[in-house]
Amino acid sequence: MFSEIITINESLVITAFSMLLVFAALIGLSFTIDGFRVLAHSLEKKNKNKSEPVASVNESVANPVVQDITSQEDDLELVAVITASIAAMLSRSANSIVVRNIVRVPQTTPVWGSISRQEIVNK
Repeated sequence: MFSEIITINESLVITAFSMLLVFAALIGLSFTIDGFRVLAHSLEKKNKNKSEPVASVNESVANPVVQDITSQEDDLELVAVITASIAAMLSRSANSIVVRNIVRVPQTTPVWGSISRQEIVNK
């Protein structure tokens, strides 16, 4: 079918040219992705610099914050549970432990990761 014969040297040149072309395309994609990252970072920075209007003192006095009694009870129950677990872990009485501050840590693991870990533990 093909009447032309390609020598070893020609095939090596074709291979080298093809590899250089592929690497050039990959480097171009890398620069494009980095450009999008820089662009997104600059847009995020601009949005952070825009400050939201601060409510005046009169508005904050006119609209007092009403706390729900049930949320306070839930918070007290949460403090009691945390204190009891720390006391059990340290083998001390709960009266000797004082909880001063509780900070909620945001969940960084995606939901699918948490569920897969739970499935592994339950097996």
